[in-house]
Amino acid sequence: MLYVLLFGIVCVVGPTFLDYKQYVRVLKWLCLSLFAYVAALATVKVPWGEALKGLFVPTVTRHPRTRDNTRADNREKAKLAFGF
Repeated sequence: MLYVLLFGIVCVVGPTFLDYKQYVRVLKWLCLSLFAYVAALATVKVPWGEALKGLFVPTVTRHPRTRDNTRADNREKAKLAFGF
């Protein structure tokens, strides 16, 4: 979120207060920094089959209920917290 805010500020302030040649240099470095994401994607071993499957096929996991997670136990906690 911070990067988006900073990029927006540069895009607004740049053409307003900077000389065109300075602004072009700033934009060039911002553009080159975006290629770092492409380089990171190329260097990291991504299991593409699993990634695409996870994108299109949802998974649902069920966690076993524990004593702390039962309805009766939650009712008791509510009675203690709210006094009824």
